[in-house]
Amino acid sequence: AVVSTLTTGYYQGDRIQSIKTSLMLDKYGSNRLVFDYTLDVTGLGVGSGKFSLSYYPHTLTGFSALLEGVFGANANHTVLPDFAPKVDGEPSYYVHVIVK
Repeated sequence: AVVSTLTTGYYQGDRIQSIKTSLMLDKYGSNRLVFDYTLDVTGLGVGSGKFSLSYYPHTLTGFSALLEGVFGANANHTVLPDFAPKVDGEPSYYVHVIVK
């Protein structure tokens, strides 16, 4: 089920004509966030200018546990909010670095 449609997206630019954002749900809650982009590609000699980006929402704790299950508890796991060791405020995303 699609529960919301917004008009914002992750990427910004002069060629963006529209962005449809959909949050997909299943019986367990949100399971996918989809951004459908339409770009003005006039004069670029490329295809249709339509593409989608899908994101799978995870909690920081849940995704860290998933990585530990794959790489083992002894793997060195560092979490970098917004590619930095420390961020003021709420980060936009987290980067996980695993050294095994």
